[in-house]
Amino acid sequence: MFLTHAGMNSTMEALYFGVPLVAFPQQPEQEATARRIEELGLGRRLETADLTAASLLQTVSEVSGNAEIRKNVASMSGNVRSAGGAAAAANAIESHVQGLRERGS
Repeated sequence: MFLTHAGMNSTMEALYFGVPLVAFPQQPEQEATARRIEELGLGRRLETADLTAASLLQTVSEVSGNAEIRKNVASMSGNVRSAGGAAAAANAIESHVQGLRERGS
């Protein structure tokens, strides 16, 4: 279980290692990530304004006991690992730039 503000780096690290998430975003981009975490069944989102010890305990208990979330996170972990990370992203960008050069763009 990873309690997070849902920044992209921490979210991707948790998914890489197959860890379910409980997100309480602080900024708009984190809110978008937290909503997506919930939509994909990778964890739950809590509104920061509504965050209490009781709501956190309830949400952590719900996520830790949810087999569907564990299954979804394991599947996403495989996807993240097979994507190739930063090296694959850099190669894709270089390939795209090379293609643009070859076309004279």
